Amino acid sequence: MILLLMGVFAERSLLTGLEGNCQIPLAGYCINTVRGNDLKSALCDPEGKSLIEYEARAQPHKAVSLGKKIRRMASEQWRFSNFTKVTNFIKMS
Repeated sequence: MILLLMGVFAERSLLTGLEGNCQIPLAGYCINTVRGNDLKSALCDPEGKSLIEYEARAQPHKAVSLGKKIRRMASEQWRFSNFTKVTNFIKMS
């Protein structure tokens, strides 16, 4: 049960920080594995022309940090990039 909650914390820290709402297509999905929490996320512009995807893994006790790290990176990339699709893989220890 605790591992499940840690996955929820990772998702929520990502979504809350990006101010996810019905206007911005935004996804965060965390899977608990024997290697840790795998967090997958996607952020798309409202017209569906640009997409950022992130995948990262961290130990369960770093779930909130995992969501925050992806949030920071996605926010920076969203502001300063001109892209059609970007997929990023993050390794956290």
